[in-house]
Amino acid sequence: MNTKQPAQAFVSSEFSPINIEARLPRCSVIMAHHNYSHVVLNALRSVAQQDHADFECIVIDDFSTPNHRSELEQILEQLQDRRFRLIKAPRNLGQTQAIFEALAQCSSEFVAMLDPDDAYAPRFLGSMLTAHLNRVQIAAVATCDMGMYRVGGDRLSNVFSRFGRDSAKQGQAEQHAAMLEDHGYSQYYPPWTPGWLWCATSSLMFRRDALELIRPRKPVTYHQADAYCAQGAHMFGGTLFVNKVLSYRGLHGSNLMHTARYFSAYQQRHERGIQNVARQAKLDAVDAFFANDGHRLFQPERILKILQAHLDTEALGDIVETIAERAKVNQT
Repeated sequence: MNTKQPAQAFVSSEFSPINIEARLPRCSVIMAHHNYSHVVLNALRSVAQQDHADFECIVIDDFSTPNHRSELEQILEQLQDRRFRLIKAPRNLGQTQAIFEALAQCSSEFVAMLDPDDAYAPRFLGSMLTAHLNRVQIAAVATCDMGMYRVGGDRLSNVFSRFGRDSAKQGQAEQHAAMLEDHGYSQYYPPWTPGWLWCATSSLMFRRDALELIRPRKPVTYHQADAYCAQGAHMFGGTLFVNKVLSYRGLHGSNLMHTARYFSAYQQRHERGIQNVARQAKLDAVDAFFANDGHRLFQPERILKILQAHLDTEALGDIVETIAERAKVNQT
C-alpha cells in the first residue's frame, strides 16, 4: 500500500491571487535633482501625500553644489518617511543618465518620474497604475494631462496638452470619456504613431522592462529625460493617454524649459535657444534597443514598421551601418 502523501504545490501567500487582485502594485518614483533645493519640498510632499501609499521614492542628487545638496538632505530628513531614499551621483551625469542610475536601485515593475519643480495630484500614482492595468491594452508608457502652477503661488491652468481640444474638435470626446471611465485610459497610441504624445517628465509612468530595454549603452549628453525615455519606450511599446490633470508643471524664474509668463495656447513656451533633441533622442534610444538585444523580442517586419514611422532615410541608413559595425566587432 502506497502511504506516500501527494506532493503539494508551492504557493506563496505573498503572490496569491487574492492579494494580487486586492491591491494595486507597489511602484517607484525617481526624482533627479540638481541645484533645485529651493523648490523641491513641494514636489516631495506631493509624493508623500499620494492616495496610493505603496511606493518608494528614490531621489538622486546629480552632483549639486554643497549648499543645495545639504539643503536637500535636511528636507528629506524632515520628511521622516522611510519610503524616500537619497543616492548621490559622484559626478554630474545629466538628467537622463541620472534617472537610469536611479533605475538600478528601483524594486518595482512600474516607474514614474517627477521633476523637483513639479508636483503630483494626490491621485497620480493610483490613476496611472490603473491605466497600466486596464483590461484592453498593454503599453510601455502611460501619460496624463498636466496643469501649470506658479511655484510659491497658485494654479495657472488645467491644460497642458492638446488632447482635450483635439478630442472635442474630432467629435471623440464622448468616446474618450467612456474609455477613461471603463478602462482607466482615454486613448492608446501604438508604437508606430509618430509625433509628441506626452506632456513632460512628471506626467509619465513606465513599465520598468521598457526602460531597461532602452538603457543607454553610451553617454547621453542632453538633459531632457522625457525626450529620451518617452520616445524610446513608446517606439517599442506604445502609449496610453489618461485625459485627467494628474500632475502640475511648476513655473519659476530659473526654469529655462518654460518662459516666465504663461497666458496663451499659441505663445512660445520655451525660452529661445532651447535645443530640440527629439531626433537625436530617438536615434540614441534605437541604438540602445539594439545594443540591449531588444530586436530579439520582435519580428523583423514589426521593427521595420516602427523605424520607418519614426526615422527619416538618413537616420535609417546610420542605424544599419551601426548594426553592421557592431556585428563585425562581435564576430571578431
